[in-house]
Amino acid sequence: EEGLSDAAADAQGEQDHVPEGTDLTYPDAPPAFGQHWDIWDTMERQLYTASDRPELGELVHNLEHGYTLVWYDETAADAAERMADIRALAAKFDDETDYRNKAKMVPWTSKDGEAFPEGKHIALTHWSAGRGLEPSGKQEGVWQFCSAPSGAALETFMEQFPYMDSPEPDAV
Repeated sequence: EEGLSDAAADAQGEQDHVPEGTDLTYPDAPPAFGQHWDIWDTMERQLYTASDRPELGELVHNLEHGYTLVWYDETAADAAERMADIRALAAKFDDETDYRNKAKMVPWTSKDGEAFPEGKHIALTHWSAGRGLEPSGKQEGVWQFCSAPSGAALETFMEQFPYMDSPEPDAV
């Protein structure tokens, strides 16, 4: 399941900040771009559960700042082996001084929106400024869906869409 992204869509919402707590809805499951809150989550933490995850409006702001989000659905959350793999992935991004470590493992729940495609339980998302390996010249949200956590797939995705390939890469 390595390689190019499964999907891309023209991105909108750059610097479209709204106050924290504003109700936002996203047409994609999970979002890779869009209007977002005026706060974001720091690099200090890489792994969240459904009970402590930042709100979507905050996480979308992280996407604008160059983060890759590794979303895992409720099926993955309920599988001990998959969660062990997700924890191991998160541990690889613990150097918060290296912007190449802008990655977070976050849950996607049924209350957040639509389910992932059938058989897929992991979604990698990135807000590309159009400078990926094959520059498009326009911002786009990119997704890659996987059946299980994969360090190789994540590495390939983050090489294709590094943190610099985002609207605001220098913001932490």
